[in-house]
Amino acid sequence: MTVVSRLQTQSPNALLIISGDFNHVSLSSSLSTFKQYVTCATRDNNILDLFYANTKEAYKPLSLPPLGRADHNLVFLEPVYKPLVHRQPTVTRMVKKWSSEAEDALRDCFVTTRWELFSEVHGEDIDALTDTITDYINFCEENTVPTRTLRCFSNNKPWINPDIKTLLKEKRAFRSRNREELKAVQIRLRRKIREGKKLYRMKLEDQLQASNVPGVWRGLKTISGHDSPKTVVEKDKDWADGLNHFFNRFDQSSVPSPNHKLQPLSLRTSSPPPPLSTSSHQPSMSPGSCLSVTTEQHIFNLSLKLGRAPQLWKTSCLVPVPKTPHPKELNSYRPVALTSHLMKTLERLILAHLRPLVSPSLDPLQFAYQPGIGVEDAIIYLLHSVLSHLEKAGSTVRIMFFDFSSALYTIQPNLLGGKLQNAGVDHHLTAWIIDYLTNRPQYVRLQSCESDRLLCSTGAPQGTVLAPFLFILYTSDFRHDTPNCHLQKFSDDSAIVGLITEGDDREYRGLTKDFVDWCQQNLLQINPRKTKELVVDFCRKKSSPAPMNIQGMDIERVTFYKYLGVLLNDKLDWSTNTDTLIRKGQSRLFLLRKLRSFGVQGSLLKTFYNLVVASAIYYAIVCWSGSISARDRKRLERLVRKASSVLGCSLDTLEEVGNRRMLTKLKAMMASPSHPLQPTLTALGSSFSQRLLHPRCKKERYRRSFLPTAVRLMNKK
Repeated sequence: MTVVSRLQTQSPNALLIISGDFNHVSLSSSLSTFKQYVTCATRDNNILDLFYANTKEAYKPLSLPPLGRADHNLVFLEPVYKPLVHRQPTVTRMVKKWSSEAEDALRDCFVTTRWELFSEVHGEDIDALTDTITDYINFCEENTVPTRTLRCFSNNKPWINPDIKTLLKEKRAFRSRNREELKAVQIRLRRKIREGKKLYRMKLEDQLQASNVPGVWRGLKTISGHDSPKTVVEKDKDWADGLNHFFNRFDQSSVPSPNHKLQPLSLRTSSPPPPLSTSSHQPSMSPGSCLSVTTEQHIFNLSLKLGRAPQLWKTSCLVPVPKTPHPKELNSYRPVALTSHLMKTLERLILAHLRPLVSPSLDPLQFAYQPGIGVEDAIIYLLHSVLSHLEKAGSTVRIMFFDFSSALYTIQPNLLGGKLQNAGVDHHLTAWIIDYLTNRPQYVRLQSCESDRLLCSTGAPQGTVLAPFLFILYTSDFRHDTPNCHLQKFSDDSAIVGLITEGDDREYRGLTKDFVDWCQQNLLQINPRKTKELVVDFCRKKSSPAPMNIQGMDIERVTFYKYLGVLLNDKLDWSTNTDTLIRKGQSRLFLLRKLRSFGVQGSLLKTFYNLVVASAIYYAIVCWSGSISARDRKRLERLVRKASSVLGCSLDTLEEVGNRRMLTKLKAMMASPSHPLQPTLTALGSSFSQRLLHPRCKKERYRRSFLPTAVRLMNKK
């Protein structure tokens, strides 16, 4: 053990391996940071030959016959990691070669088409009409837009061109011992790579000047290696079918459909669907009236009139995205739905009409999908309630953070329909939303295969436009807000905050029980294993209240919890959150250095810093800027100075950024009549001037929070 400790001290990042015949001796307690990989018998039925390494999940053991007359079996340790070229072989695909000439030809094809013929043939059969028009548009696209064949290599960068590939082949095929010739090939290769990178950088700069932000962002991520997409382990169709059934575990109806390919329009333009009617119907988008769209969008109008969404548009292709780096079970994948672009366009139109119509019925403490209100407002409201209550003697706070299992999939269309009618939504739109949530065909697509069956699900899958807003409508009828307890929500992230005095937590317990009962009545599934409770108690004689019990399980009490991306601990000192911000900022600062080494400078480098590095360091800064300790502030300032040296320009300090954003946030709160803190700000208004009175603060913890700090900064202006 002494030798191992010395090697770890000298080379902490080195790979250390300990192997041998241990004869019923285990070193797991002594080598706590090592992993033992041999799990198969090495002599008879005993595991005597062990293999320890200071890396996790690096090898997979395979048992082999003994060598010669040896009495010990051989163990083959196969590396778990496979190179990218082996995991993703060369792919040949056909791509559309879009150009201005191709777009003009396709547009001319649409202009000369008599679209009213489709409507005359199919009438109000919206499914047949949608299928026919989709097939026709795809046919026009195939005949007007040329295609070309590309061979995609998984390990090739986008700046690799045919000239570089030729030089790579020359270098690879070089077998002579002529060093001068090899050196000349290497010089030409390095020169060509520099030229390829320069051309790629110039392409990104041209896209930035043309305001093609998505193209610039994709290029920057490719260069820096930021947020590489996680891939799903290669599986067969049986595994895809099992995953599809798991995603559809709330609805078990299925229909065989061998031709279930999703056929979305692949048009690159964002123009509306072609006209199918020349009637004089005018659009109507005023709240309280029936929703309709322009005369050119006949399919949309027909869908709203019939109260039905086309089955083709509702079909979802589910792409499983791993939640963890090494998923081991079906629950480790998140289903992201890919639907038709036309369906998303119609959903946006309905959302724009539905939001002002139902806004009076929304929960005032629902912070999602509210104009001018977001994540920071939800955290500020929670902290303001907690810190202002802790000003009192003998006060404690208990916060219950609820977790739902597949919340969007558990929306019940019939229950939601009644809530929509109570909110004043007309019959046609209510019927359309119910049909939108019912009998949604879905299938799972992997890299190499797809599931064989369509499963009809209920609810709104993750990735659709309407799903989050429909969920906040679904949960808006349960609300609670009293001086001692309140329920606040951000979409499906719900938290009950109990402001307890002298240990009296009856209202907190009663509200928790009522909320759990309401969720059961509305078929929302609370996950008690992931539901956590955070207790904040600064009393000298700390009490130990009995744990809460939900669905027969005691809720775990934690010392910190990640709420809306911010880590809150039971001391409210932001130390845990600062550690996370620094780790995230340092990892992204590496990407910034990598971009600079690529030759990216100026506005492109500053754009990447603002979008990737600064967004991580300053996340929710208005909530913690005035409250973090001096030590944590220095650590963050040091990270900002490193970024400044990489950019080659001066950056605002942490205090300057925090003060500026706090003032902006306070002004936005004052201008928003629906903000939950509006009554508090109104009470702080001075009757003699436009200044705000400073809140009364007894303790330093509340004095340094958002509201007192922002008011003090505003009065200084």
